[in-house]
Formats: sequence, C-alpha cells, structure tokens
Amino acid sequence: MKKIAAILILAAAWYFAGIFSQTPLMTAVIGLAISAVVLIVLSWYLTRHTEVTIPKQEDIAFKNIERVYRFETENTSNFPVNKFKVFFSMKYPFDRAVKKKFCGSAMGKRHNDANVSEFYFTAPYCGLIRVSLRKVRVYDYLSIFSGSKKLNQQREILVMPTAKNMLIELPILGMYDEDPIADTSSNKKGDDHSEIRNLREYREGDLFRHIHFNYSARTGELWVKEYQKENDYIFDMVLDTSGDEPPTMDYMDAFYEIIFSIIMTLIKHEVMLEVHWYDSEFMGIKDMTVTNEEEARDLLSRLYHSEVICTKDTFYNEIGNLDKKSMIINTKLEWYFMNRAVFRFHRETLEAELSDEFFRLGR
Repeated sequence: MKKIAAILILAAAWYFAGIFSQTPLMTAVIGLAISAVVLIVLSWYLTRHTEVTIPKQEDIAFKNIERVYRFETENTSNFPVNKFKVFFSMKYPFDRAVKKKFCGSAMGKRHNDANVSEFYFTAPYCGLIRVSLRKVRVYDYLSIFSGSKKLNQQREILVMPTAKNMLIELPILGMYDEDPIADTSSNKKGDDHSEIRNLREYREGDLFRHIHFNYSARTGELWVKEYQKENDYIFDMVLDTSGDEPPTMDYMDAFYEIIFSIIMTLIKHEVMLEVHWYDSEFMGIKDMTVTNEEEARDLLSRLYHSEVICTKDTFYNEIGNLDKKSMIINTKLEWYFMNRAVFRFHRETLEAELSDEFFRLGR
C-alpha cells in the first residue's frame, strides 16, 4: 500500500505541476522520483546481500508444548538493513494443509552473537514436520519499496509424544513355556556374553562386533552370534500399519502415542522389545531392539521417516516370516497379545485411557 500511495502522490504532483506550470514543484517531484529509484535499487541491493539460513539447533519438539525456532540472517553489504521478513512453511508430510507463516525482525537483534529471526510454534501431532524457507523480503529505510529473493533450504523437526505411565500387568514367567511368547536370546548391549547360544543371519541393527567372521567367510553371507540373554522378558512387538485406506493424521498421532507409552512402561519393567514394522520404500520388514528411552525415540524417528502404510495382503505376506504369537498394535488403535485382544483405544479419550486403564497381559 505504501508503494502504491507513493507512486500516486508523485503522479498527482507531476500532473498539477504541469497544469499550473510550477517549476519548483516539478523540480521537487523529479527529486522525489530520483529518490524513489535510489530506494528501489537499494532494496534490491540489500536483498541480494542478505542471506538466511537455518542454524544447527535441536530439531526435536514435543507435542502440544510450545518451543522457539530460529532463522539466522547475515548482511554482507556495506549498508545496514532496517527491516526484513522471512517467509517459510511448516508441514507434516501427510497433511495437505500447509501452515504458512512469516516473521520480521531488525537486523540488529542478536542471539549468541548472531542475527536471528525467531518464531514460536506448538506442534499438534506426533510425527515429522518439514520446515522450508521460501523467500526473504528486504525493505528500504522508509519501508516503502522492497526486494525479495527465493530461498531453498529445508530442515526436519521430530515431534515426540510424552510417555504416559501405564498400568500393565505382565504374564507370570513360565506361563507360556509350552508356547513361548518370545525368544530368550539377543546380541544387544547388556547381554551375558559368557555363552554363545546360536548363530543366525545378520539383521539390520545388529552390532558389528557380534559378526562371526569365520563362518560368514565360509558361507559368503553375514552371520552373527547370539548370546544367552539376562532379561526375563523379551517380547515381539509388531506394528500393523496395513489397511484399505491410509489412516488420518489423528489416528497416526494416537498410534505413535500408544506405541511410545507401552514401550516406555515395559522398559520400566525391564522388558526387552523386538519391534517389527513394514517399510514400503524398503519393501520388507524392518526390525529394531528397544531397551531404553533413547532407543525408543530412535524407533519413532525411524517410523517417521519410513513409508509405513501398506495393504493388508502385503503386510501379512511379509509378517508371515515372523512369530505371530506376539504383541500387535495396529493403526485402528487395537492392542493384541498372543492373539487375544487387550484393549481398543479411542483417540478422543486416549490420554485418560493410557493413564487410568489397567492392562493385563497374562491369562
């Protein structure tokens, strides 16, 4: 509006100066026009010398908890910048609604010896947010004219859930001895390495130091050593992301909340989890052992970056190679253990169900 108003005023002044033959007024208009050209060139020059980047920062947020995010700006010209705006977008990969925001800041604002633009956001869903810088707009010293240029930089923010302390009763040890709920061996950190129990083919996530190099060299394939495990409980957790239609953001958010709360509660009971899920891009089942909070968050990060949605036929054809007598959680928010229903969660009352319900895994 300022730009249009300035142009209209100059045009009107030039018109009346010509009609009434006012030389001083015409001279003033010419001077203002030259000043406008100078301001336009200056804004263009400052724009070309203003760089905006996303600095290294902790790219983790927690659902429904406000956090600050920063853009770093650098002026490489010989003139100071009075005003600028950074345009960017934030988007969940599976959400069609792109949230476009912008922030403006004086170049003199400093944070840890850097010029920054800050904005605050609250993530409504668990998952992956992609932050994309779109463009920067730099104004002249009167904020009348401006120049802009496109930016092309992206960064990801992992939105993590907050674990709920669930009430879970584990089955009595030995209850399923005739039909074991899980293997009692692993090659992960914390195992008792005094006795090698078995050899098996290498799986993604196995430790390099547990590879049996002699046997691998003879067979031409990687094999690892399994050791007797100290944990009393080792459960298989299968994440069923199949369905006729892709789940909505609300259901995927609840799915991640349930997974994380169950895992964190079982970890407190010293349970070791072998987690399995289907990755469409990988075109197969992926596996990961989870024994602590760091590994649980790493699991969520992998799920966020995986194409986990698939058809029922594809999922069950692949999962057939795994032990079906395990813990299964699906995107309909249903929880099964040993082919028996444990609970069906509801996204509208999920927080109360995770905190207040009692879940029995034994018979």
